[in-house]
Amino acid sequence: MLKETEKLNQLLTDLETGESIDPEAPLSSQAEWIDQFKNELEFDEEFIEKLEVKLNELVSDPESIVKLISSSFKNQLQIIIERNASTPEFKQLLLLFKDVDSITPKSVEILIHNSRILSSSDNQLEGYSFARQLEGLRGERLVKKIITIAPSLIEDSYKKYLHFLVTCKYTMDKKDNEPSNKIGVMLNQVTSLKSKYPLLIDSDIAWIRNSTAHRNWKYIVETDMVRMTDNKENAHYFSPEELMVKIMQPFLISSRVFHDASLYYKLNLLDSSTKKI
Repeated sequence: MLKETEKLNQLLTDLETGESIDPEAPLSSQAEWIDQFKNELEFDEEFIEKLEVKLNELVSDPESIVKLISSSFKNQLQIIIERNASTPEFKQLLLLFKDVDSITPKSVEILIHNSRILSSSDNQLEGYSFARQLEGLRGERLVKKIITIAPSLIEDSYKKYLHFLVTCKYTMDKKDNEPSNKIGVMLNQVTSLKSKYPLLIDSDIAWIRNSTAHRNWKYIVETDMVRMTDNKENAHYFSPEELMVKIMQPFLISSRVFHDASLYYKLNLLDSSTKKI
C-alpha cells in the first residue's frame, strides 16, 4: 500500500531500535518522528488498484470479512502470547482477569478502560526513555541515575497499576470502596491478593519510592553497594545491578506486561464477538 523507500525504511528501523526517541525529550522526539513519517508516506497506486478488487470481493461475501477479522485477531493474540511466554506475571494477570469476571461478568473490560493502560502512552514512553538512560552505566553513575528516575517510574506507572489491582480486589469482594491515593495504603488494600497472585504485587515498592524520593540512601564506594533505609529505619543493601532490577522489574510489570495482558483480554473479547456474527 505504501511505496518502500530508503528513508521510510530508516525511519521504521529507528523506531524499532529506539533511536528515534531522545531520552532527554521523549515526547518532542516522538512528535518529530511522526512528522517525518507522515512526510515520507507515498501510496502505491498499483497496490491500491489490486486492493480495490479484493475489497469488492470481500464486500460481496460478508463471511469472508468475518474470517479475515478473526484471523487478524488470532495473529495479534499469538504475538502477545509469544512475547510473554517467559513472563509468569502475564499469566497471573490473565488469571486475575478471569477470576474477577467470574464474580462480576464483563467488569474487567470496564476496569481496564478506566485504567487507561491501552489509551495513554505518554507515561510509558517517558518511562522507557528513562530506562534507556541506564544503558552503559556502572557503579555510582548507575546508582545515581536509577535513584533519579525511580520516583517518576513508580508514581507514573506502578501507582496506576496498583490502583487497578485494588479495584479488582474490591470488585471481587463486591464492595464500592475506593482505592487510596497512597501507595503504602494501596499495598495494604491488596494484601489478600498475594496468596493467589504473588507475582503481581511488589511489597517493597512503597519504601523504595520513599527512600529514593527522600534521599534515604547512601552509595558505599569501598563495596560498590547501596545502603537504603525503609519506612521502619531498617537497612537494605543492593549492588547497582540489583537495585536496577529492584526498580525496573515493577515498572516493566506495571507498563508492558499490564498493557499486553489488557490488550490480550480485549482482543479475546473482540474475537469472541466475531464468532457470534
